[in-house]
Amino acid sequence: MNRKIGRLSLFVAGFFLLALPHPTLAQTPLFNPQTKYAAGTATGPSCIVVGDFNGDGKPDLAVTNFSDQNVWVLLGNGDGTFQPARSVFVAPGGGFPWYIAEGDFNGDGKLDLAVTNYSDNSVSVLLGNGDGTFQAPRTFPVQSNPALVAVGDFNGDGKPDLAVSNVGSNTVSVLLGNGDGTFQAAQNFPVGPNPWYFAVGDFNLDGKLDLVVADYGCAFACTVSPSNTVTVLLGNGDGTFRAEPQLIVGNGPAGVAVGDFNGDGKPDLAVANFNDSTLSVLLGNGDGTFQLAQTFLGVGPEPQTVAVGDFNGDGKPDLVVPNYGSNTISVLLGNGDGTFQPAQNFAVESAPVFVAVDDFNGDRKPDLAVANLHTLNISVLINNSAGSAVVATPTFSPGGGTYTGSVTVTISDATSGATIYYTTDGSTPTTSSAVYSGALTFTQTTTLKALAAASGMTDSAVASATYTIQQQQQVATPAFSPGGGTYTGSVTVTISDATSGATIHYTTDGSTPTTSSAVYTGALTFTQTTTLKAMAAASGMTNSAVASATYTVQQPSLTSLTLNPSSVAGGPLGSSTGTVTLSAPAPAGGAQVTLSSSDPSVASVPASVTVPAGATSATFTVNTSIVIVSTTVTISASYNSTTQTATLTVTL
Repeated sequence: MNRKIGRLSLFVAGFFLLALPHPTLAQTPLFNPQTKYAAGTATGPSCIVVGDFNGDGKPDLAVTNFSDQNVWVLLGNGDGTFQPARSVFVAPGGGFPWYIAEGDFNGDGKLDLAVTNYSDNSVSVLLGNGDGTFQAPRTFPVQSNPALVAVGDFNGDGKPDLAVSNVGSNTVSVLLGNGDGTFQAAQNFPVGPNPWYFAVGDFNLDGKLDLVVADYGCAFACTVSPSNTVTVLLGNGDGTFRAEPQLIVGNGPAGVAVGDFNGDGKPDLAVANFNDSTLSVLLGNGDGTFQLAQTFLGVGPEPQTVAVGDFNGDGKPDLVVPNYGSNTISVLLGNGDGTFQPAQNFAVESAPVFVAVDDFNGDRKPDLAVANLHTLNISVLINNSAGSAVVATPTFSPGGGTYTGSVTVTISDATSGATIYYTTDGSTPTTSSAVYSGALTFTQTTTLKALAAASGMTDSAVASATYTIQQQQQVATPAFSPGGGTYTGSVTVTISDATSGATIHYTTDGSTPTTSSAVYTGALTFTQTTTLKAMAAASGMTNSAVASATYTVQQPSLTSLTLNPSSVAGGPLGSSTGTVTLSAPAPAGGAQVTLSSSDPSVASVPASVTVPAGATSATFTVNTSIVIVSTTVTISASYNSTTQTATLTVTL
């Protein structure tokens, strides 16, 4: 759809809210007149993403231009102005690059780009060099006619993943990141007809990212769309999603954004309805469901996308909408209760399709960058609101909810340099409260509240969330069979656990086992005294207690040595059979009994004889030589520090 090109800027992973000053009584325009910047060699700027691509601490712009097949980067000067655009990517084979997102895909601390190529059904990843330039693209296939691309950690492994809407196949593709700049094969999830735009948020507050997809209903811009729905996909936390009942909005839902529009801490939705030129607002219930849509009139014709920011600094989220059917954008100031004031319109270039929100001049007020599809130019509008800025409200990750065993929470704030203060006893935090310095772990139900403060700015609103902790069930203590005790020779021990699927870890050196100890895989045989200890672990449960048993292993002793016969005539035919007997069965591997003769020249014996494992005796042969006088020879057998003897008389 040539006209529906863009990306929902900055709002793909939850609530984005730059706090601004309270408006003065004078009706000063919220934004200065546009400044235009060329972003292409042909008409067609379609999407903008903001990031610090050269590492100088100043926001830069990356712009897709579907007509000239390029991605252009405009480096920021930090004062609201930008350097001339430079091409950093040309789509291969006429791929029509339409949408763009940023993230650190290989973990090197340098921002990278992801670009959808509408015509060749792929996503190109450009790894950043940290100086505003990028490496050659790596391309990953998705489904038919990819549109919006967004970044999020959809499987909770700490590595950024990609989500892509596919207009031609009515799906969303999810590509899990490997953390090295590459991505796994796309998983595809069905949604409504012709999805162009979507947003990311945690709609049921379970700490797992979800998706909301606007089902436009036409492959290209149409006068009346067959669709008036958005599709919610709740995340399972492993990179897969499950569909919820579709939500009813206006005709031809195009863009969708996420914000807390009524201040209840639950994510809400704003939907731009392209064909009936309205906005739908759906207040969230915090469980993945939403209230019926409220409709707001008065935006310009054919609103393409929608973005969120606090443009007048009252701590309440506002909306900005590019109106494709006119040369304007509409700003609707929020009342903080889920309703919005009449639109204020600001002039831009022809056919605005996308707006990005960020602070381009460092005054802590959100400015706008607009992609104008039917010109060469993007428009930059600098925020003109007066007064001291309000620090952004802190955000918690994960959000409040019910957790098992414990939960570790981080607090962040969008205002650079802000100090965060928090309480965990239910009281309202002040700048005298504890200063946040690192992740907080809760093992019992806790209400966390936080505010942020920064020099020269108004303190933020207070963020609050309750974390309900359910205690984990403990894994059963491992059992040994047989139990500890005294055994002769050896003992073979098996370990079992009553908890299905539990992994058993053990030690045999007397130390206490942990989940880093050896994993039990089969029976253990002890041939010497051993103390066995074991514990068991299972996912989602508390580790078991430690089981311990001592196995005292006594080795058998040599109880007798007999010779039969005890008197033989010397010579080849004169031999005797010796028998060694143990006090108990021989251990595994057998018992080696050492043999000797007091006169080997008369009566010789082998160096040793082995009693087989489990047996109590073994025999050997005493060979004799011819003698001229009767001779008595002593035969000795030794085992485990015990020696037995017998005499053999060798006669003429």
